[in-house]
Amino acid sequence: MTEGRAAARAEFLLYALTHPDLRKRMIELSALGPTRGAENVLGLFREEELPMPPKAFAWMISSLVTGLTFNRIVAPAPPDDETVLAMFEGLVRPA
Repeated sequence: MTEGRAAARAEFLLYALTHPDLRKRMIELSALGPTRGAENVLGLFREEELPMPPKAFAWMISSLVTGLTFNRIVAPAPPDDETVLAMFEGLVRPA
């Protein structure tokens, strides 16, 4: 992510946090995420392959992506692509 895109993302988040109407709308939209996320997870993995229920797995992945994106922006040495891939692969039990 470029510095410009990172700055734009930060500006949007700050705007959303300080404008109740937009924050309310974002909360409404994010409420749809867990159900769709769980459906997407089950499209990729069998439930018995997952270390937790699909909805929890979807939330965890969403949170990891947010954290990794932040780290790519601010960390002096963020994890490389191979490390990130290993992290995600480690979340799913071998079949």
